[in-house]
This record gives sequence, C-alpha cells and structure tokens, in this order.
Amino acid sequence: MPSNYQIELKSWLRKLDLLQQENVLLKTRVAEILQNDVDRPTVDKLENYLFGFIQKDAILALLRRDVANEMKSAGFYQKGEAHDVIEKKQGGLRKDIAQMEFEFYKLKMDFSNYLVQLTHAA
Repeated sequence: MPSNYQIELKSWLRKLDLLQQENVLLKTRVAEILQNDVDRPTVDKLENYLFGFIQKDAILALLRRDVANEMKSAGFYQKGEAHDVIEKKQGGLRKDIAQMEFEFYKLKMDFSNYLVQLTHAA
C-alpha cells in the first residue's frame, strides 16, 4: 500500500506533467505569432518570453527527475529514519514545486497580458 508520501510524489509528477503541457502550448503560441509579420520590438519581446518558457522546461525537467528519483527511493527508507528523511525531502520538494508553479503562472499571466496588449494595438 502506497504511503501518503508516495501518493504526494505521484500527484507532483502529474502537476509537473500539466505544467509541461501548458508550457508546450505557450511556446507554440509564440511560434504562431512569430510566423506573422511583426515588428522588431515585438519579436524581441516574444523571444524573451520564449527564453523564459525554455528555462521553465529545464526547471521542470530537473524537478521531474528529483521527484522520480525520490519515488524510487521512498520505499527503501528504514522505519526509524523514514520520518525525518522523508519530512526533510518532502518539505524541500514541496517548496521547490510551489516556487516553480508560482513563477510559471506569473510568466504565463505576463505573456497573456502582453498578448492582450498586442491584439489591441493591432
């Protein structure tokens, strides 16, 4: 029977998968806009957003690796050490994932707001 920690690890993987899928859609949206005739300042701004999305890809990959590694080792902790070790790792991962999620949605919101401005300016 999976522990609460193992269940949480699986939920984090699902969350990271969803963020990855959203990130793909955002990068695709940037590419679609760049296929149009846009001015240099718009290209520069879109390139900055694309760079941010690519950075999020790298962070998502690292977090997924960390969670997957933790899933592999979660079942191997000894009973006595499990609580302290799990609590420390769980807290760290929880903080890192929450930070990533916050930064991702901030970038996504900034991009969405920019698209609204871009649409109104056209």
